[in-house]
Amino acid sequence: MSFALYFLAIVPPPELSQKIHQIKNYIAQKYNCKHALKSPPHITIEPPFRFPPAKEALLIQNINHLNQQLQSLSTTIYIKDYDVFLPKVVFIKVLDNPELHQIYKYTHHFVKSQLKIIKDLPPRPFHPHITIAFRDVKKQYTLTILEELKTNFPIQDSFQFQKLFLLKHNGQYWEVIN
Repeated sequence: MSFALYFLAIVPPPELSQKIHQIKNYIAQKYNCKHALKSPPHITIEPPFRFPPAKEALLIQNINHLNQQLQSLSTTIYIKDYDVFLPKVVFIKVLDNPELHQIYKYTHHFVKSQLKIIKDLPPRPFHPHITIAFRDVKKQYTLTILEELKTNFPIQDSFQFQKLFLLKHNGQYWEVIN
């Protein structure tokens, strides 16, 4: 049986996504770190997991059901400024929000109990953020990129949580499929 890679995320509305993509693109061009361009701007709620692509329709149906259950957790998501996970992740900060943590906990439980996806790795602490650059960033540029973003691309915005999106890796990049 073959498997595909999927993950669940909150995707900002198109206008904000486009603005963030332009920032990612600028950093990618200037610092030759293009890996972050392989996914749309997003806040990861459930990290990548393997699932049979032959059962993708069932997966989408389950995610739609999950989204119906999450509607009661409607919340405004605020983003403001930038930060880093050293040595080489630069991101937009998502301001802490109890409803966002509830969405994360509920989704994580749903993935384990309903989708029967159990991971061997212990879960990481939930630290919501929108990645601008990672993986192929040269370590010596991480703090330079952070300062350049703070100076030249100040960001503060908000949007309403509508639903979780399912993203699938197509072998080259991540695509939103629902």
